[in-house]
Amino acid sequence: VPLVVMCDDASYSNGEMFPYAMHQRGLAKLVGKRTPGYVIWTTGLPLVDGTNGRMPGSGVYRMDGTPIENNGQQVDYSVELPPEAFFAGQDPKLDKAVQVLLGGKM
Repeated sequence: VPLVVMCDDASYSNGEMFPYAMHQRGLAKLVGKRTPGYVIWTTGLPLVDGTNGRMPGSGVYRMDGTPIENNGQQVDYSVELPPEAFFAGQDPKLDKAVQVLLGGKM
């Protein structure tokens, strides 16, 4: 069964790790835009004024040892979402994903 994962520059954290893992294992093609690389494990901590902060704990790395942080996941099929398409209710990314799933027949 062919699989497609859609991601873009608004896919952060687990939304970047999942496309990477699916692509790395050869389970899916990626459609959309390169992710931004905002992937790091953090821990919450209380501050003395009653607010909270987050402290980086560790990074997330690819199988080859390179970090995903600041080095987002590339896609197989790059698709723009121009403002006019968005406001017209169109989704070229979804259209491309369907096309890829159907083997280019569309």
